[in-house]
Amino acid sequence: MPGFSPGDIFISYRREDAAPYALLLKVQLSEQFSDARVFMDMDSIDPGLDFAEVIQQAVGSCAVLVALIGRQWATLTDEEGQRRIDDPDDLVRFEVQAALERGVRVIPVLVDGARPLKRQQLPAELQKLARLNALELTYGRYEYDAGQLLKLIQRVLAAPPETAAAPIHAGGHDAQPDEDAISEAIQTGPEAARAAAQHPAQAEADIAASARESGNPSSNHLEALALTAYEAERAAHPRSLPGWDDITEQEKQAWRVAVSNVGQTGEDLAEAVPTDSLLSQDSLLIQVEDQRYSFHSGFTAGRQGTLVINDISASGHHARFTAAHGFWYVEDLGSVNGTWLNGRRIHASLRLKKGDKIRIGHTVMTVVSVSA
Repeated sequence: MPGFSPGDIFISYRREDAAPYALLLKVQLSEQFSDARVFMDMDSIDPGLDFAEVIQQAVGSCAVLVALIGRQWATLTDEEGQRRIDDPDDLVRFEVQAALERGVRVIPVLVDGARPLKRQQLPAELQKLARLNALELTYGRYEYDAGQLLKLIQRVLAAPPETAAAPIHAGGHDAQPDEDAISEAIQTGPEAARAAAQHPAQAEADIAASARESGNPSSNHLEALALTAYEAERAAHPRSLPGWDDITEQEKQAWRVAVSNVGQTGEDLAEAVPTDSLLSQDSLLIQVEDQRYSFHSGFTAGRQGTLVINDISASGHHARFTAAHGFWYVEDLGSVNGTWLNGRRIHASLRLKKGDKIRIGHTVMTVVSVSA
């Protein structure tokens, strides 16, 4: 079997609708990340090896999987007229499903105007993919779009190694949160999390005391403590941190380890929790009517955008929001009715600041907070 390292990158794509982009990206990724192996379907598999075993091993060991999604990604059919994505043996489904199940960072990339995926389009095992914020990759803006993708991958690869590789000791035995423990913790976690959100300072004190009392908390106790600690920090940084379900498994594990360290070493909880790594991420919080939406990478807004605007006056992909050079920008994508910033129609990419009003069609969105 070929060797893989935790810093590898996997490119998943369908040859019928994204092959040229996959080949270009493989060259760029190999040049920029020379220490990483860029894995791309059959080209990386030696003759005589079981492709399913190799893909499973490669995906599981990779730090990131880039899922290139073209216009036919979910609709291509086999010789019998059945959608390929519905076949459990479909290679693309196999790749993405393996990444989602193993907690690998999956980055959906919409190629040349492909629409964001909807949950009802996908088999149950892939429906989480529809909830992941996607980047775009277009011919007309390839250099910029690819640059944004490479910057994101750089951040992922620069993150601390997966802490799950170092087992947490519980009751004298090596243990990590398993599915039953996590399920049990989630049953009790919400009540503690709600209390943490209401009284974050008291919650942090209670968590620290509980961790120190138990010394080496069991996996389900540890999961509940980590969840509660995270919600307490979220309350202390309103609208700045994403929800527990929206952070990566690697980030969750960092919180479990932080709480475990409090129990084993007596370290102060406020110093142990890895809040800064999340707060340092690019983030844009916008409000549309009574709903708020948080983004950590570029996106489009419109009737078919990443942020769906249900407004007949809006174009399909009406406006693009990007983070670059430490700031967030908005630009019109050639829409019929234009994109308006603080009452003026925009004709170039303009920088956003807190309080800005953006009008798309008849829909007005407000910038609640912005950091990059």
